[in-house]
Amino acid sequence: MSTWIKKHPVISYYALTIFWSYGWWVWLYVIAPSGIGAGELPPIAFLFMTLGGFGPFIAALVISRIADGPGAIGKLFSRLLKVRANPIWFLAAFAVVPLNTWGSTALLPLFGIDPGPMDFLPKIIPGLFIGLMAGFMEELGWRGFLQPRLQRRFSALTSALIIGLFWGIWHGLPDFWGVGSQMGNLVIPYYLLVGPGILTLYAIFQAWIANNTKGSLFFALFFHASISSSAFIFSPSVQLPTVTLYHALISFAINAIEVVIIILVFGPKLLSRKPENALTENL
Repeated sequence: MSTWIKKHPVISYYALTIFWSYGWWVWLYVIAPSGIGAGELPPIAFLFMTLGGFGPFIAALVISRIADGPGAIGKLFSRLLKVRANPIWFLAAFAVVPLNTWGSTALLPLFGIDPGPMDFLPKIIPGLFIGLMAGFMEELGWRGFLQPRLQRRFSALTSALIIGLFWGIWHGLPDFWGVGSQMGNLVIPYYLLVGPGILTLYAIFQAWIANNTKGSLFFALFFHASISSSAFIFSPSVQLPTVTLYHALISFAINAIEVVIIILVFGPKLLSRKPENALTENL
């Protein structure tokens, strides 16, 4: 088994991620088949959701240890301590997604849609906790393990597109459980927008930041934290299917425009103007 994993680390990583996460998440459909929209949930539902979310983290540690030897895990965690970078990358990691998510909500009235009261302050503390937890559970996997592995064979852009697809599929089960009963007939277009759509754009942002911060997982974790926190804090307070879908459409458009600019300015090969900033030192 270990020999096969060493030959196929990417497939092994993704298989273990799915096995671990879906092994926990499938029980959500047993506990609460209608998802979050069904009303008050038993505490064990949140436990299963959290345990499943550690799939990328667990897979990164296990496959790294088998494929790269005893020092691999320490090397992976050491990238969390890479905090020295041009201030522009702090801005990119901490501010881009919150501004985009807030902007998507603020633009809804232009389309005749009332997003409801934009009362963000009470959501900040729980939103930050949710975001940091999500970033820690996932980023050692997606950007720590998978991005540099894929960049051995593909360009930074292609690697990010592959991760975006993987990421979106992995998110599929909890996303359907989370919004299926609320979105009704719009659940499929919403999932495609958020899953393979917006998450792929975020994966490109992440590759761009990583390849300009020497593969820092500090910036990757906080960019991911900004995604989850912003979704909780800045999304419309009116939870109607059309409002949620329009918000996702606007968010997709804003992020897509920015990603196209990044690709045109920095180039698809490394998403960086400096070849030495690639992830090669972390492979």
